[in-house]
Formats: sequence, structure tokens, C-alpha cells
Amino acid sequence: MKKYATLQLEEEKRKIEEEERLPDDPLEGRRVHYWIVILPGICRSEICSPFFVDAASGKPYSLDDPNFLGIEFIWNDENLWFCHNSLSRDFELEDSTKWVPFKNRENKIEIPLSWMERLDISNKDYQRRFYGERKEILYLRCKLIKYSEYSRSDGLVMEIIAYSDLNWQDVLTKTRSFKHRMDFLYKTEYDAKSKITKHYYYNGRCDFVKELIFNSVDEDKREILFYGKCHPLSLQKILIAKNEITEQFLENSQESCLLKRNMKYVIHSNSEKIIHWTEEYFSADGKKPKSKQIAQRKFFHLEGKIFLTFHKNSDQLTAGYFHFVKPVQEKVETYHQYMPHQSTASNNEHNMGREDEKLFSEQINDEVKIIAHAQTAFVDIDIMLKKLFKEHQNPLLKSSVFDEERNLDIVEDMNTKERKLREKYLSELLDPVDAPEELAERKVKRAGLPEIVKKVKINCEQVL
Repeated sequence: MKKYATLQLEEEKRKIEEEERLPDDPLEGRRVHYWIVILPGICRSEICSPFFVDAASGKPYSLDDPNFLGIEFIWNDENLWFCHNSLSRDFELEDSTKWVPFKNRENKIEIPLSWMERLDISNKDYQRRFYGERKEILYLRCKLIKYSEYSRSDGLVMEIIAYSDLNWQDVLTKTRSFKHRMDFLYKTEYDAKSKITKHYYYNGRCDFVKELIFNSVDEDKREILFYGKCHPLSLQKILIAKNEITEQFLENSQESCLLKRNMKYVIHSNSEKIIHWTEEYFSADGKKPKSKQIAQRKFFHLEGKIFLTFHKNSDQLTAGYFHFVKPVQEKVETYHQYMPHQSTASNNEHNMGREDEKLFSEQINDEVKIIAHAQTAFVDIDIMLKKLFKEHQNPLLKSSVFDEERNLDIVEDMNTKERKLREKYLSELLDPVDAPEELAERKVKRAGLPEIVKKVKINCEQVL
């Protein structure tokens, strides 16, 4: 049984090796790569034999490594030697039968200047660096596609596609990179197995969106991440489900703040979403006693209940809590509470103290604000998502104001204004004058007239 399993593993390994075997290279042995050879010398007493070093990685290789097919020439800061036999591994450079020096010790050879003219590549041609404005590179189970900048309306410049097979058919993941987009989108990721798509944005949007995560199968679930340090409410994340919204905020170590808010909705008979309950979590302020600071509160909006839970001090086993029941009349009469400094909990019907009434009044005021926020939360998020998807489907690209090839209107407007100013200046210089003071001032201005006329002429030729 073990022998059969071993044979099966070897067969699978052989099939994988056969599938991943690279095809024959028609240019094998014709490519030239630069390596570093370290030779023994007086200053290198610890080196016994020559060896190669890959300049890109810094890894050493022996002379008989199969990566080295032959040697064309070697050089240093003093000379260059051509090799008679490219298969030779003998580095006796003084042997003229094996190596031919480019420069003898007695004679100095000056290398001639280049016969090529100076290359002048415009910014537009540089951006179109790929033939057909597209370059595709195939790897094992992967494909890399590069696009020239501004060649696509969506600003796509690079796409990496991972496959599960060697025929580049079964897609696993897609990663796309973008540039020059007005919506600040710079990368998208798609997982074909989980159907999850992620959009990444640079900081600078008016809605402070950092990342958008959604599933193409379950359209009710969304996740939006924000630049919390820049957001006016320190909002960090929003999780959207079918009937639920969760908001997460950055923690402030200086003071007590809201950390998380969870809002649950129910569907009304007319398909309208009504807030059912809201749950909030708060951090503690180190300057105040923890037992008097709210750690969690839950509003049961339909049942008319408010549950408060306080932070625990280090010497407490159980946190204090208040359970309010909103009355039909103006005054609260029924509530349940437990405070650590009290011996027992109470579940009474009696009048509350002033502090309890003040605390209850604050919660009622906060509940009104929370309900108003919850009623517009789904609408605001829906507007934000529609805007993000609209910008993704109909993107706009931005370009620098100094890019003359893509800002022709701006450049033409600037040239027109400059031409009008110069024509006005010339007309003032050429108009006849009678007053001696104006004549003296005009003579001073006419001293630079030839140069101005030359510039205006050049400028008009450029415009035409």
C-alpha cells in the first residue's frame, strides 16, 4: 500500500514537472547578461579560486554553474579583454592566445564619440512607451499586462491576472492599477472564488473614502473604510447588511468617545425600514471614575426601553447598569438598576433622584438624535455607493496644468492673453506724443523695442 502511494506521488510530481516545463527557447545562448567575476590576487588572500557574482541579487556562483554558457569579454577600470574561446574558464589575462586586450600598456586608445544625434523624446511619446500602447508578459499561471498612460479612458496602467491552470483560462484573482483618476481610485482587486471586489482610493476625496469592499453575489453586504484621522467624526468603517448598519470610529485616548454603533432595522408593512434598536459602545476617560462612565447603551426604540452599562473599576467584579422603561406619562416610575457601591440591586416603582432623572433626560435627548441619524443612514449610504459606482463606470482623468498636449484650451487662452498684452504695449510705444515728459519716458521704453518685437513675432509664429 505504501509503495503504491509512493508511486502515485511520484507520478503526480512527474506530471506537474511536465506541465510546468518551459518550451524551447529559440534565443538560448544568444542573450548577453552582465556578471561580476572575483579573481584571486595579492589583496584577496582568502580567495583561492575565481567565482561569479550576480550583480542583480549579489548571490555567488561557481564557474561551472549551468547559468553561464560562455564569456564574450570582461573589463575593469583599466582595460577590456576579448575572449578567444567563449567556453573557456581560464582567466590568465596575460595569455594573448586566450585573451585580447583592447588597450596595450604602451598605447592609449581614445574611444570615439557617438555617431548618433541627441535623443529628443517628448513626454507624450515617453508615455506611449509600449508598442500599440500595450505590453503583455506571460508567466506560469500568471499574466502581466501593461498599458501606456492615458491610453485608456479608465486610467488603467497595469493588470495582473493569476490563473489556476497553465493555459491561462481559469482566473483566480485580478489586480488592476490606475493613474490620473479624478475619483482618486488607484487599485482594484477581484477574487473569482469568493466573488469579492475591493476598491482602493487615495486620500483626498470629499467623502474620505479609503476602501470599498463588496460581493457580487450578495449585493446587500457592503463594507466602506474611511481615512478616520481626516474624517470630521473620526469614522473608520461602515458595515452594511440587509437590515443592519454598523459604524466603527477611531479611539481617542484623551477623552471618552464613541467606538461603535450598531443599528438594527425592521421592515414595515409598506416596505419601509424602521429602526428597531441601537447599540453603542464607548471608551473610558482616565481622568474620571470608570464606574460613572457609560461603556454600553442600548435603545429599544419600539419597546420604549433604555439599557445602560457602565465601565468597571479595577476592584470591581461586576459592572453597574441602569435599565429604564420610558413611561406613558411625563415622569419615569419603573426602572431597574445596579451600582457597585450598593449592596443589592433594585427593581422598584418609586421616584428617581435628581442624578438619575438627569441621566435619563440625557439619554432621551440622545435617542432623538440617534433616530434622526438612523432614518437617513441608509439613504446617505445608498447615495455614496451610487456615486462611487458611477465614478467607476464613467471615470474622468486629470492631467497637469503644465501638460500642454492635454491642456490645449488652457495653453491657447494663456497665449491669447499674452499676445494681447504685448500688442497693447507695442501700440503705446508707437503712438505719437507731444509732451516732453511723455517723450522722454517713451524713449526709455523704446530702448527694448527690438527685443519685444522679436518675441512677439516668435510668439505669433508659434500660435499660428
